[in-house]
Amino acid sequence: MGLRSEQLNVETTSYYHLISRCVRRAFLCGKDPYSGQDFEYRREWIEERLFELAQIFGVELHAYAVMSNHLHVVLRVDKERVEKWSDAEVVRRYGKLFRGKPRELEGLSTRERKTRVGAWRERLWNLSWFMRCLNESIARRANAEDECTGRFWEGRFRCQPLLDETALLTCMAYVDLNPLRAGLAKSLKTSTHTSIAKRIAQRDSPAGLAPFADQVPPRSRRGTVPMDLAGYVALLTWTAREVRRSSGRPHDPPDVIRELGLDANGLLETMKAQGLKTASVLGSPTTIDSFIDSTGKAWVRGKRLANALHVGE
Repeated sequence: MGLRSEQLNVETTSYYHLISRCVRRAFLCGKDPYSGQDFEYRREWIEERLFELAQIFGVELHAYAVMSNHLHVVLRVDKERVEKWSDAEVVRRYGKLFRGKPRELEGLSTRERKTRVGAWRERLWNLSWFMRCLNESIARRANAEDECTGRFWEGRFRCQPLLDETALLTCMAYVDLNPLRAGLAKSLKTSTHTSIAKRIAQRDSPAGLAPFADQVPPRSRRGTVPMDLAGYVALLTWTAREVRRSSGRPHDPPDVIRELGLDANGLLETMKAQGLKTASVLGSPTTIDSFIDSTGKAWVRGKRLANALHVGE
């Protein structure tokens, strides 16, 4: 999905799909077929840390799925909100990430303090720092438990920019359907350690997850998921059912798929084949062309997938 330095550009889009994989043969979570050990409880470590970081960083967590040896996260970067925080608020939040850091400001001149706090402010909306704070803490706990040292995660997380709202919702569905697609769950409700399972269990917008548009007053919808929760559940329910079907004509898709401008057959083929992996960016053909123009790239992977997913493009 491309190099992080090339993909992370919040001036182009604020939505991203991030993936981290375990580098060792041993599983991160679940039952390891090699050793026979069960690490299912480690999924809770990651969920707890994700929600903790979402309350500290300038991000909104839209979707996630904690799998046996990899992790998916979909979020929105809110750089504008971070830039409005006072210096005191930046220091308070950064101190939650790294205890003792606020003491480094003692004795600094006003100019030096401003520079140091400015660097911390930038880190609080930076996805590389977000993933670093997530992965390093989990790696330390797992290494201590396994009584070993060395890398736990791959050196680089993968990053896929999501260029428009349809791309965001398509990617969220892809992430939330991971356990069902892998045959690890039979329903959305039993897809444990995913954002959709938490949303179903706590209908009134679980703390730490970005709410859907219908879950907040109209004046408070900045940063929300641009869809009603019922429509999103309908999208997932239909897609999950059709992905599991081995043959036969698909049932009629819900209206929400047409409203999003998605091709139902293209969506199913993408979900079945895990086709999001073939794209370095996700969006419509039009938004991908704009992305290419704005970044000065000659070409990006994702145009073929965009043509398959979107009606009339």
